Amino acid sequence: MNLSSLAHETGKINFDDINNKKDYKMWPVYMQSKLANVYFTKHFAKLLQDGKVENVKVCSLHPGVVRTELGRYMFGNKIVEAVFRIVTAPFFYLMTKNPWEGTQTSLHCCLMPFNQIESGSYYSDC
Repeated sequence: MNLSSLAHETGKINFDDINNKKDYKMWPVYMQSKLANVYFTKHFAKLLQDGKVENVKVCSLHPGVVRTELGRYMFGNKIVEAVFRIVTAPFFYLMTKNPWEGTQTSLHCCLMPFNQIESGSYYSDC
């Protein structure tokens, strides 16, 4: 299972600067990495179809927007960060999942019967 994000849908792979050394921007790089996870999963599923490996399936998934510490380095300015958190906190809380809710799609994929898993597929919201 590869953890991806809905952000992969607007991601683009920058083959000319795959490590984004020339022009690093946080969100495009994040979206590119999540798109790469989905591409890898689909490609790996095709490799597994040759029949040499049995009882292995792969999938990628979007856990949702989860209230974690992932964004702790999102702002370079502590004042901007504090204002942003105060202004958006109520909306952010209402529109995001808590960590327990964020694990449900991962658990769903891990615990569903093997014959129901579509290898190479992308799962979201269970």
